[in-house]
Amino acid sequence: MCRKLIYLISFVLVLSLVGNTLADDFSWDNSSGDSLWRNPENWDLNKLPDAGDAVYINWKSDPTEVIIDADTEARFESVIVSNDPVGGQDYVHLHVTGGTLSAGNLIRIGRKQLGMFTLDDGTVTCSAFQLGRKDPSKGLVYINGGTITVSTNTRIPRGGSQGSKLHLNGGVLYTGGLVMNDPDDPLSGTNGSMDIAGGVLVLTSEEDKTEKIKEYVRNGWITTYGLKSGELTADGLLALVQIDYNLTNPGMTTVWAIAVNPVQARSPRPKDGAILDIAEATSLSWTAGQTAARHDLYFGNNFEDVNAADISDETGIYQGSQDVSGYIFPEALEWGATYYWRVDEIETDDTTHIGPVWSFTVADYLLLDDFEDYDTANNQIWYVWKDGLVYGTPETPPFYAGNGTGSAVGDETTDSYTEETIVLNGKKSMPYFYDNDKQGYLNYSEAQMTLSYPRDWTAEGVKVLSLWFIGYPAYVSSFIEAPAGTYTMTASGADIWDPSDQFHFAYKELSGAGAIIAKIESVENTDDWSKAGVMIRDTLEADSRHAMVAITPGNGVWFGRRETAGGSSISTKQPDITAPQWVKLERTIGGLVRAYYSANGTAWTQLDITSVMMDIPVYIGLALTSHNADATCEAAFSNVSFPNTNIDPQWTNKDVGINSNVPEPMYVALANGDGTSAIVVHSDPNATLIEEWTQWNIDLENFSDAGVNLTDVNSISIGFGDKADPQPGGSGKMYFDDIRLNRPRPEPEAPETP
Repeated sequence: MCRKLIYLISFVLVLSLVGNTLADDFSWDNSSGDSLWRNPENWDLNKLPDAGDAVYINWKSDPTEVIIDADTEARFESVIVSNDPVGGQDYVHLHVTGGTLSAGNLIRIGRKQLGMFTLDDGTVTCSAFQLGRKDPSKGLVYINGGTITVSTNTRIPRGGSQGSKLHLNGGVLYTGGLVMNDPDDPLSGTNGSMDIAGGVLVLTSEEDKTEKIKEYVRNGWITTYGLKSGELTADGLLALVQIDYNLTNPGMTTVWAIAVNPVQARSPRPKDGAILDIAEATSLSWTAGQTAARHDLYFGNNFEDVNAADISDETGIYQGSQDVSGYIFPEALEWGATYYWRVDEIETDDTTHIGPVWSFTVADYLLLDDFEDYDTANNQIWYVWKDGLVYGTPETPPFYAGNGTGSAVGDETTDSYTEETIVLNGKKSMPYFYDNDKQGYLNYSEAQMTLSYPRDWTAEGVKVLSLWFIGYPAYVSSFIEAPAGTYTMTASGADIWDPSDQFHFAYKELSGAGAIIAKIESVENTDDWSKAGVMIRDTLEADSRHAMVAITPGNGVWFGRRETAGGSSISTKQPDITAPQWVKLERTIGGLVRAYYSANGTAWTQLDITSVMMDIPVYIGLALTSHNADATCEAAFSNVSFPNTNIDPQWTNKDVGINSNVPEPMYVALANGDGTSAIVVHSDPNATLIEEWTQWNIDLENFSDAGVNLTDVNSISIGFGDKADPQPGGSGKMYFDDIRLNRPRPEPEAPETP
C-alpha cells in the first residue's frame, strides 16, 4: 500500500516537451575479439549500450561469447541472447563473471535457437527473466554464484519454447513469481525444468507460494541434484527439495535442496544455528527417518559431550527414547546459553542410525524489534511504527490518520519497505525521516510502536533499553543573496558526473523554452574539478537528466550533461578559462541545449550544442559541487538573469544527492496504557550527525523514576525535537536497528590490593 493523503485525490497530467530520448538497437559483433561487453568496439554502434537501449546477441563467429566481468556495469532496456540459425556453433553465450547487469525490462535467453546464460558472480537485475521464446528455441541457464533479482516473473520456458532448463547450482535467484509449463498462461511454454543443487530460490511475492512449488516438484519440473525430490543419489543420500514460507525470508517463499541420509532425522526445528528469544525456546521437533520406530534424544550445552553420548549416559544428556518426533522442555532454558542436540533414529529391530549434532542459542536479551519481519503485504513497517503520514482509507482497515508530527518511517522503493543496505545486523533496518519545520505539521517528529511482547520490562532481570542508530554528517550548504544581485553559495558533494550527482542547487521551475546567464565571480579550489555554474535539470533526483555549464578552478570551462536518467555523463571543456567568467545555457522547447561562455557578458563563445530531452516542468538555476565530499566549497555568482524566460521570481535551494542532517535532540519515550509517560533525551545534542552505528543504552530506572510502570509498558516512541516545547527546527534521516532489553553488564572486578 503506497502511503498517500486520501482526503483529496488529484490527477496530474504531465506533458512531455517533445518525447523521450530515442533508444538505440545494439548488435554484438566482437570486433576486438576480446569478448568483453565493456569494450565499445564489440558493438555495431561502436559505443556501449545504456539505459533504454535494446541489445541483440546472435552468432557472429565461433565462439560467440559475451563476457561481463568485475569491471563492467552493463545497463540496457532488454537483451535477447539467441543463436542465429545460419551460425556456426549451436548456441550463443552471455557469461557474467562479476560486475553488474541491469535491464530495465527483460532478459530473454534463447529466441531462435539455443541461448546460454551463466552467472558465476556479480549482480543481475531485470523486470522479467525468460528462457526461450518459440519452438525450437531453448534457454539454458547456469546460476553458479552471485544474485539475480527479477521484479516480476521468471518463465521456464516462455511462449512455445520446449525444453528450456535452469540450473541453480549456487547463488540466489530472487523473483516475484515462477511460471513453469502453465497451460492456462498464454506466455508459458512446455517441458521447462529447474534443477536446484547448491543455490537458493526466493519468491519475493507476499503470497505463500508453497503449494505452487509443491505442484512443480510433484510434476518433476523442479528437481534436486538431477533427481526427483525423494529419490536416492548414487551414494545413497535422499535428495529433497525444501520449502518454507515466512521463515528463512520473512514474507517470502524460500526453496532450496538438501541431500541427506534417508534413515536419519532431518529438518530440525529450531533450525541449526538459530538464535531464539527466551519465549520461543520451549521445544524441539524434527522430521523422522524413513524407518524410525522411536527416537533417542540427546541434549546438552557441550558439543563434544552430546556428540559422544549414548543411552548409557548418566550425566543428563540422554533425554530418553521418544515416541514422537518432538520434545517439550520440562523447565526454562538459560538466558544467553548455546545448546546442542542430536536425534538417533531406532528401527524396530533396534538398528540405530546416529544423527548429526544441531545447535541453537537462547538470546541474552529480549527483542523489541530487529526489523527483519517487515514486508510489503500485511506487515508493513508503518503499520507497527506509527508516524506522521496517513495510510489507508477512512472506515476501511487498515487506516491511520497520522500523528501530526514531521516523522516518516520506511522506504517505498525497497522490496520490504525497510532499509536493506544500511543495516547493523541481518538484512533490514528502519529508515526514519524527521522534519521539524514541515508545513502543516507539529514542530517535532515522533514514531510510536505499541507493544504486545515484551510488555513486562522487569522480566529476566533486564535493566537497560538498547538501540542502535546511525545518521549523516551536518548540512553545510547555503545560498545567500547579499548584497542585492550577488549570491554566495556553499556546498559539498562528490561531483556532478557519472550516473549520479552530489551538489547544491538554487533553482526555479520552468515550463517551456528558457535561458539562464550568470557571472561566476569566484569558485573555491577544494579540487581542480569543483564546479560552479548554471544548470537546467529534468528532476531533483540525483540521477536526473540535465545540462550544466560551469567554471572550474583548474580545468577551464566545462559543459556536462546526462542524456538518460541514471546513464553515463559526457562533457566538453575548454581549458585555461578561470573565474571571473560569464556562462550561459539556452534550451529550446524541443530539448536542444546550447552552452556558452564569455569574458565580458556580451561577446559569447559557443562551447557545444546537444539535445537533452526533459519533461515539464524542468528546473533552472545555479549549481555548485566541491568535488570533494569531505570539503565545503564556496562560490559567488552575480548578474543572474533569465532572458526571454517566464519563471517565478522566488528561489528554492536544496542539496541534490547529498545525505546530510540538521542536529535535533533525539529522544525515546515510554508510556503505560493509562497515559503515564516519560522521555529520555540523548546526551549528545549532535547525535543525528554520528556517521557510524552507535549503541544507545538507557537505564530503565530513568523511566520508572518518572512514574512509568515497567511491568506493563504499552508503547515505545522514538522522536526528534522538543516535544514539550516544539519549535521550528531542522530535518534529516536516521536509521535504527536491534532494539533490545538487556541485563546490566557485570561490574568489572576491582583489582586486588597488594
